[in-house]
Amino acid sequence: MRRSRLRSTLYGAIACASLVAGCAGSSDPASDWERDHAKALEARQAGRYTEAESRLVAALKAAERFQPDDPRLLITLTDLIELYDTQGKPREVEPLLRRVLAVTERTQGPAHPQVAVVLHRLAKLNHRLGEYAAADSFYRRALAVHDKALGPTHPDTLVIVYEYAALLRETNRANEADAFLAARAKTDKGAAALPICPD
Repeated sequence: MRRSRLRSTLYGAIACASLVAGCAGSSDPASDWERDHAKALEARQAGRYTEAESRLVAALKAAERFQPDDPRLLITLTDLIELYDTQGKPREVEPLLRRVLAVTERTQGPAHPQVAVVLHRLAKLNHRLGEYAAADSFYRRALAVHDKALGPTHPDTLVIVYEYAALLRETNRANEADAFLAARAKTDKGAAALPICPD
């Protein structure tokens, strides 16, 4: 659901730019991006993942020549992430998600709820990969943003709370997990300050 909302927003933002760029020559990065991105989506739809990847990598190179806040960079990164997700390549996804995080923080601000979405995704991915220190940091950062943007009792916040507690248990910190959950329960009732903050 969130991915489709994000994609709709991003595609809407480049509609005017696409019309302006349509008449440019092939050496123009906007034309290159449009061509390679369209071919990549076509190839992905047909299950030609190798071709889709090479086209998206080319589109990414073109997008890197735009202004830093141009939405086509984020669109291309997101499409490449989804392609790697489809193929079960989490190691390729992780550095791209970090780039999405940097772009989202720069364009939306570090406290924006969309930043928390990317941080949460990075936390879960690193958790699955066994990169526990990175997962710990991303969970904490995602939780800090969610607490401020959505509140400590919001369902999305609570998902992160319980996933972070699971990470603590998996890394032999069961006592810390119990104390964390107990503190959060008090917080939910308004009896305590939030027990977690970013590094």
